[in-house]
Amino acid sequence: MIRFNKAAGYALAAMLVLTAVAGCKKREPVPEPQPQIVQVQPAAPKIEKAAPLGPKLKQGVKITAAGEPIDVEIGHLVPCVCDWNGDGKKDLLVGQFTSGAIRLYLNQGTDTEPVFGEFSFLQAGGKQIRLDAG
Repeated sequence: MIRFNKAAGYALAAMLVLTAVAGCKKREPVPEPQPQIVQVQPAAPKIEKAAPLGPKLKQGVKITAAGEPIDVEIGHLVPCVCDWNGDGKKDLLVGQFTSGAIRLYLNQGTDTEPVFGEFSFLQAGGKQIRLDAG
């Protein structure tokens, strides 16, 4: 039979507590990471002397449709080139300032040598699309 000596038991318990307490450290709160702010100076734009454009410009070309130059009411044309009908050829869309109508000229030629016939106005649901100015 093992006998428990109270004094030895208390001494052992105290020694264990002191050892445990001595090995424990107060936990410091972990600081939250602070975002780093870096100031970047924008690079100064490079300014190069531009060559005069006059001699390098070529004479403009009027684009024709059905054998006639394309002409819409009151200028202010808004042309857009894209493959509208998915046939792989770039078509021509031309917006008209006054009426807000949009003309579609389908390319019957190639991208390098486009051929445009009569135009049609863009429609949605059987009604002409209008994009009024202003």
